[in-house]
Amino acid sequence: MASRWASRRSRVLGSDDVEALLESAVAAQGAGEHREALALLTRARRLGAKEAQVRQAGAASEEAAQAGVARWLPIVRANVDGTWIDEFLVFRAQFEHATCAAELMQLFLALRAVHDPVADDLNKQAREAFQRGDTAGGYVKYQEIVNRAYASRRYVSVKRWIAERK
Repeated sequence: MASRWASRRSRVLGSDDVEALLESAVAAQGAGEHREALALLTRARRLGAKEAQVRQAGAASEEAAQAGVARWLPIVRANVDGTWIDEFLVFRAQFEHATCAAELMQLFLALRAVHDPVADDLNKQAREAFQRGDTAGGYVKYQEIVNRAYASRRYVSVKRWIAERK
C-alpha cells in the first residue's frame, strides 16, 4: 500500500497536468504533508499555473507556516546560540519552500554560509584525529561542530554519529 501511494505521488509530481498537481497539493495539505504540497505547488507554478490558483491551493500550507515564521525569524536573526537548531530543522523540513518563509530561509542560508567552512575545517581535523587512532580527539572535534557550526550541512550527521557512539 505504501509503495502504491509513493508511486502515485511520484507520478503526480512528475506530471504536466496543472490541475492534478493543484488537487494533489490540496490533498497533501489535508494530510499534513506540507513539504509535499509545496513541492507540488512549485511544479504547478513552473508549468504556468495562475498565481491566484497556486495561492488558493497553497493557502493551508502558507497559513501553517506563518506561525513558525513568526516564531523563528527573530531567533535565527539573533542567533544567540544553537539551542534552537533542532526544532528549527523540523520546521524547515516542512516549510522551507513556503512563500512566507523566504526571508527566514535566506537568513538561515546566510548563517549556513558562515558555519559550513567552520564545520569543514573541524571535520578535517576530526578525520585526521581518527586516522592517527585518536578516537576521543576525533569526537571532540565532532562536538565542536555541534556546538559552533550548528547551521552547517554537517550538523545533523555529526550529531547522529555522536549519539550512536554513546
